[in-house]
Amino acid sequence: SLFGAVVFLLSPSEIILAFASCFIAVITNIAINIAIHSNYSTTAARGTFLSLSMRSLLQVGFGYSFGGLSGLIYGDVIGRLIGWLAVERGSFRVAIRGLLNYRKNVWSHVKRNTSYIFYLTPANAVETSLVWLLAPLFAMFYDPFIGGLVAIVQRLASAPLTIINQSLGQVFHHYAAKEYKDNSIQIIRYALLIAFFTLPILAMLMAIFWVYGEKISIIFFGDQWGGAGYVMFMFLPLYYVYFLSLITNRLLMIMSRAYFKLIASVLHLGLLLGSLPLAIYMGLDWKGGMGILIGGLTFSHLLIFIIVLLLVRECPHQGSFVLDKFFSKGIN
Repeated sequence: SLFGAVVFLLSPSEIILAFASCFIAVITNIAINIAIHSNYSTTAARGTFLSLSMRSLLQVGFGYSFGGLSGLIYGDVIGRLIGWLAVERGSFRVAIRGLLNYRKNVWSHVKRNTSYIFYLTPANAVETSLVWLLAPLFAMFYDPFIGGLVAIVQRLASAPLTIINQSLGQVFHHYAAKEYKDNSIQIIRYALLIAFFTLPILAMLMAIFWVYGEKISIIFFGDQWGGAGYVMFMFLPLYYVYFLSLITNRLLMIMSRAYFKLIASVLHLGLLLGSLPLAIYMGLDWKGGMGILIGGLTFSHLLIFIIVLLLVRECPHQGSFVLDKFFSKGIN
């Protein structure tokens, strides 16, 4: 199995570091969201940029210096740690100062931020799993080489997509928060305009990878990895709805409906874990499995996107939706 192969190749310390990298990724995402929610957008942007850039640079440097998987793991852990410290240097210090200055105990601070503790924290953990589980799942259910193709595409696409989502997401959050109370229809217009004007970019990229994807992959990675172009073509719709999720996530934060984010994340995780076993049961090859997985995740993200826009229009205020009362009872 893939897990057995990884255990065989790595030392115990490297295995611990691999798990530590996942943990640091989760707490970094949480810290970035708290910084955005607290209007420390500069802190969030600094942490995002440093985490992405240092991971990439250190993975290349350590991979070249120490070789193989161990170098990549060391580079990933240190790069993520730098990004987390960059965020916490601002947001964590501000939180501690707030607790000391206002003479309020920790419990009162926790009660004011129940959405992060009960909903956003596990939701971010699930979303981190959603991004990085794809490659090992394809490796386990089909072939390690297929998992390698998925991993290449993920590594190439994740950094620019995250930078775009963080930067554009902060701009959208800034303007949507101003319009939310007085003109919620304008927020829907913003969201639909972003979706409408970015659709041609998706269509253009899909056309390029449909026609030239294999040639592009061979130029950059060699003949063996030509299938990465096909994988990118298949994944583009999913990356597009990941892009739209910046709107969904910001609106849920503005509306104080973080529980909906957790519900959506669990739904996506269920689809992710169930898609490939279903494809195997149906006798489909890896391309068919990829079609089922990406189709299901893309549809679910679009459905959540539409539902959130409807909530903005019909139930903009906390307490105006039937689930609001149920979840508010669960945390008070």
